[in-house]
Amino acid sequence: MFAVIYQWRVHPEKRDDFETGWRLVSEAVMERFGSLGSRLHLAEDGTYLSYGRWYVPEDRLPYRQHLDFHPEGWRLMQSAVLEEYPEIRMTLVGDLLKEPPDSLPGPARRPAP
Repeated sequence: MFAVIYQWRVHPEKRDDFETGWRLVSEAVMERFGSLGSRLHLAEDGTYLSYGRWYVPEDRLPYRQHLDFHPEGWRLMQSAVLEEYPEIRMTLVGDLLKEPPDSLPGPARRPAP
């Protein structure tokens, strides 16, 4: 499994645009290029971090060569970005992440004790 972390500083008044654009672009990447999905997080420092997964690094190459595949989503994201940080590329070496059945989107929930 291969993953990439992306990070952006976004104009505070354009957060909704950025989140909408991220969703459109991420859904298109899954559909058109076969990614295993992505998550978007808002960090305490106000930056956004996204985690995208692929089976192997080579699967990601066609996506990176065609960044114009969802023009409206790409425009929304880019119009909101103040700064984009370098990607962090990672290979999975251990996995203990557990997905609750009623996870995102929505408020955080825990099963009853």
